[in-house]
Parts: sequence; structure tokens; C-alpha cells
Amino acid sequence: MHNWYRRSQNEQVPMGVPDELNDFLSQQEQGDEMSRMIHEQGGIFIYPFKDVKQSKDGSYYINWFEEKGGIYDINAVSVGAKVSDRALNVTPYWEVKAVDVPNGIIYLTPIPPNPMVTGIGAGGKELNEHDYAALRGESDQHLVDVCLDKISDGMVTKLDDVSYMLKGTVPVHFGPNGAQGGWYNPSDTMSNRGGKEFMDAKQIMMADALFLKDKVGLDIPEAAIDGRLDPGLWSELVNGQDIGRISDEDLELLKVEGEDFNNPQVMIKMILEHPQLEVKRRNKQLLEEMFYGGSWWELKQKYGKEDNSEQFSKDYRDGKFGDPKAKEYLHEAALGLAGIYVNNQEKFGGFDPYWHIKEDFIGWAHKLGWMDVLKAYETSWDATDRNKVAWAYGELKDKSYGLRALLSMEDRENNPEALCKILYAIHTLGFDTTGLIHKNKEKYNGIINSTKARRDTIYDYHAKELSRYVNHPLKGEK
Repeated sequence: MHNWYRRSQNEQVPMGVPDELNDFLSQQEQGDEMSRMIHEQGGIFIYPFKDVKQSKDGSYYINWFEEKGGIYDINAVSVGAKVSDRALNVTPYWEVKAVDVPNGIIYLTPIPPNPMVTGIGAGGKELNEHDYAALRGESDQHLVDVCLDKISDGMVTKLDDVSYMLKGTVPVHFGPNGAQGGWYNPSDTMSNRGGKEFMDAKQIMMADALFLKDKVGLDIPEAAIDGRLDPGLWSELVNGQDIGRISDEDLELLKVEGEDFNNPQVMIKMILEHPQLEVKRRNKQLLEEMFYGGSWWELKQKYGKEDNSEQFSKDYRDGKFGDPKAKEYLHEAALGLAGIYVNNQEKFGGFDPYWHIKEDFIGWAHKLGWMDVLKAYETSWDATDRNKVAWAYGELKDKSYGLRALLSMEDRENNPEALCKILYAIHTLGFDTTGLIHKNKEKYNGIINSTKARRDTIYDYHAKELSRYVNHPLKGEK
């Protein structure tokens, strides 16, 4: 079903082989010399924990021909020698049991504090099923299959949804602390998939960008495909981080087809119509920056003085340094996004992939008094956004308006977490929840009981919290 992915992982990526390979061999020679020095001075061999193999009979071994690690010469290895992970503290985790030089096999016995012996990771955490799944090699394949299933089901809304299957990812593996890895970092060529193929960070970026465009069908900056983008910035993009403070030149390199960072109407359109989360978020951030007039630090240096710091902070929050029309742009985007979901939202259950951006817009509605926006988000698909609306209503100075809105939300709500937030917001406004709970006790008990039957740990937690609200209603001010 997913053979196209496995084929793509075996494709050769064009690169300047002689230069890259020479660089790699040079680094390897330097690593061998360092490993030799560590062994001669401390009697310890360095070898990546994750590359130690386990045979069917449960014994551990190193295939030196396949992965040398820091063992510069198999002939230098003797029975009883200690082997550490590739770490600065060179803690010994293994003892050599036997050496088969002709076949390049070094047999090992785990010794304390090896988690194979103690059941405790280097960080002090007791190993669990997740750790043992990594040890058995099941976690890596499972996570790749999760990505492939998302692609098949049309459930990819951001780069991070499928980042685990990329060459810049460090696969989940078993190490001194149990299950480790899983993150995307094209520059970590000592551990990521691309590094094992002698690729550098830029080549990894280019290969992954092309894969995401051609195989997954995502909109990708051309600068990532042709190598003009900085791999560090690409890594931030893939990992879903905010764009932060970057140069105008780098910002231009992040563009995908259709984006225009100088046209607010186009930015609003990208927020409302583009399916990818990172594109929506980027354009929202730029509208926010338009409201403020720039970053806090840049404006502080320009306008802030020691004797007016409080006034400056207030002016900044109020958008005094920004474009007067930015408030109008943000309002249009916030109101429009309230009713927009992914094409197959029902497949995501109660989760909305765009919940975080919507939550930000609810915050703007609270900040700028947009009651129409709060009203639009009262029925958001994701309970997290409804929670934020309840909080906003609970903060209103017009307590009567806030109470009416919250009572309307309470009447519709069936999610235990959201109900807790609504009840607390009603309490925040100074109103007693006793009568409301007594009036709807059958509804509350029904939600609590049905939630327990679901055997969902998160829902169960909120059901217990709701149960406390029901049995001990929050008292309002008298």
C-alpha cells in the first residue's frame, strides 16, 4: 500500500559525491583519532547505544563491519573491555564478552547503569512499554505508518504531520534514557537518516522539501527545494515554530505560491483559504505585526525611554505604533476563520487542526472587544476554543452580557472540560452556579457516566473534575 514511500527512501539524491564523501571520511578519521585517545586514556570504547543489536536469543552484539561507531580498530578490542554510549560522560554501559574478528562481531553484556539491567533510564525514569517498543524496533515503523496513513486518509494539514518519515528526522531508538529520538533536525547528521547516507544539512533539506511537494502534495517554499533557504530556518518551519524575528530576505524565501506579504487582503485570503497550518499562522503573525508596528524590542529601542516604560508598553499593546487599518484586517480574518475547517473535519473527531490560530483570534476578540467574533466561536468544533470563549466572557466588564452568553453556551455544551470552564467563568463573573447545576443535574450526571464508559483517560479526568463541580457548586459573590 505504501511502497511508493519505501521506494523513495532508496532513491539516490544527486549530490557532489567526491567533496561530501571526502568531508565525511575526513571527519571519520578525526573521530577515529578522538576515539583512540579516549580509549588509551580511559580504557573505554565509544559506540552509539542505538546501534547495538539484539539477537533472537536475547544476546547483544556489535556488527563492526556495518557500523564502526567509535571503535577505531576491532583488533584493539579484548574480552572485558568497557563500551560507552557516544556521550561526553563516557559512562560504561557494556562489557565485551567475546570478539569474532573475522566476522566483525563484538558480543556484549549489559552492565549497570545500563537500563537493560536496571530498568531505569539515565534520567531516572522507569522504563515503560514505550521504551521497550523502541528497543524492539516497533516504534520507528509504527510512526512511519502513522504518517503514511495520514497521507492516504487526506489528514495532512501541516509539515509536522509527516516530518517523522523525512531524512532530517532522528528515528526513535533505544538509548541510555530509554526511548529517544523522533525529532526533526537536518543539521544533526550524526543521527538523522540523511546523515547515514552521507548527506549534509542542505542536501537533506532539499530532498525533504521535494518529497513533501511531489509525494505528499504540500505547498513548499521553492527556496527550500533549490537550496537557497537556511536549513535552520527550514527546520523551524517543519517543526511548526513561529517565524520569529527574521530578515525580510529570509521571510521572502519562505513564501509559497500565492503569498504576498505586502498585501493585507492577500494575507487574509491565505488565512481563510490556504489549507496548510504554517501558511495560515505565518500570515496571521504578519497581520499582528502590522497592528503592533514591529517587534516589541525594535520599537522599544526607537520610542521607549526609562521614564516612559509603562506608557510605551500600553501604547504598544494598543497598537499605537502600527497601521490603523490592521485592526480591521485582523477582525475580518478572525470572523471569517470561525466557520472554516479542514475538508474532512469529521475524521479528526473533536480535534480541529486550526484550533491554535482560532484561539489566538479569540484572544484578539477579548482584547479589542469584538463581541461578534466571540459569538462566532461559541460553537467551535474544538472544545479548546470554546474554553477560550468561556474565559473571555468571564473577563467582561459587562457581567450581564457575559452571563447571558455563558448560559447559552452551557445549554448547548456536552463536553466535560468545556462545561467546567463555563461554570468557572460564571463564577468569575460573581454568579452562583448552585441553581444552574441543580436545574441540569440529570444532564451533568449523564455526561459524567457516559464519559466513564468511554475509557478515555483525558475525558475521564475532566469527568472527575466536572463531578466535583456538580457535588460542590462554586458560590458567587453576595
